[in-house]
Amino acid sequence: MQASKLSLYDLCLQRVKQMVLTAEQSIQQAEEATRSETKSSAGDKFETGRAMAHAEMHKAQRSFAEAKVMLTDLQSIDKETIHSKIQKGALIETDAGFYFLSVGLGKLTIDQQIFFVMSSQSPLGTLFLNKAVGEQITFRGRDIFIKAIH
Repeated sequence: MQASKLSLYDLCLQRVKQMVLTAEQSIQQAEEATRSETKSSAGDKFETGRAMAHAEMHKAQRSFAEAKVMLTDLQSIDKETIHSKIQKGALIETDAGFYFLSVGLGKLTIDQQIFFVMSSQSPLGTLFLNKAVGEQITFRGRDIFIKAIH
């Protein structure tokens, strides 16, 4: 299972790096749109276009900042560590599937195996924290039994 954890970590890293790159490209496009707005005889049209370009710029900057935080969080994980209790970086095997406590990326698939990648601050992630093999949590009325921690 350690090989799956390393593959999963690498896939998460690839996805988050792509998010950073996409946000950087959006910022560049928004900057170009702002610069290319030319003053026209219809002043309101110019101001509206400029305001929309600025709004896109702010949205892209927020996405970039969030992606950079995710990248930093992910890179802080020691992917080699096997945890005795669930902590950030743990791959959790349960009777309801596999969960990777890292950053919030949702459902990822590797070799036809589904993994739920979530932040330790998520509602489910906070329930898992500090639990051990053999314990269970209850989430949305469903009991989830912890079979292994990788």
